[in-house]
Amino acid sequence: MSERCVIPPPIPMVKFTKAQLERREELLHEPVRQFKISEHPGAVSLLETMRAGSFQGRQLGEAAVLYERMTYEELGIIWSLAGSLFSAGMRQVVIDGIRNGLVDILVCTGALFEQDMLEALGHHHYHCQPTQDKMTQNCKNCSSTEYMITYSTSWHCGRLTTPTAQSPTV
Repeated sequence: MSERCVIPPPIPMVKFTKAQLERREELLHEPVRQFKISEHPGAVSLLETMRAGSFQGRQLGEAAVLYERMTYEELGIIWSLAGSLFSAGMRQVVIDGIRNGLVDILVCTGALFEQDMLEALGHHHYHCQPTQDKMTQNCKNCSSTEYMITYSTSWHCGRLTTPTAQSPTV
């Protein structure tokens, strides 16, 4: 079998107008920079470096800078919380934010109040597994598939149910 040399097609030559060249320069003046996590031992350094990246890394870095600036200025900081933050293990982060003056106003969904109440009463949130048996698969029908709560009474996806041998209905 002989080797064949593949010749790529020629790159088309395009003549840009002066306005196109100026626009190109405007858009392409700041390249995305690559970084190594090992070169940034702390979260602050890492977040600052992520600002030179793109997509959510850049957004996270810019949000950190904005948030830090807001903590030093006479501004009100509002946290708008939704979803299953507390059942996902973020409850203490919110508590510490309040206690340390990092937030002035909380706007929450009702689910967060329910999750907080359950945690405060000593109940816990547990991960659902995709391989769980029929008895626990109903949690996939809830708004949050990340938790199932069990204590002395039966809780199913945050709803109190009567403990039975059959699969609880949601």
